[in-house]
Amino acid sequence: MEKIKPEMRIFESSEELSSNLADYVLQVAESAVKERGSFSLVLSGGDIPIRLGKLSKAPYVRLVEWSKWHVFWAEENVVPKRHPDSYYWQAKQWFISK
Repeated sequence: MEKIKPEMRIFESSEELSSNLADYVLQVAESAVKERGSFSLVLSGGDIPIRLGKLSKAPYVRLVEWSKWHVFWAEENVVPKRHPDSYYWQAKQWFISK
């Protein structure tokens, strides 16, 4: 996979941020699947699971090779996995279950 140079991006709205994040993750996922046969994503907090929910909607949902994805999370909240503050619950609700 080609090295991606770090850069700072500033967005005018939450929707613009979500769309650009979905585009970026899809690009990296496609590259990883092409090179290694799978894509691994680690969620570590914030509202990223909610923003990645965009991947479960058109046009992204048709482009994502979900069977090639491995999703992990670093759960810093000491809550049951079905609690709204759980990253597991958020990821499942917003995109994994879709």
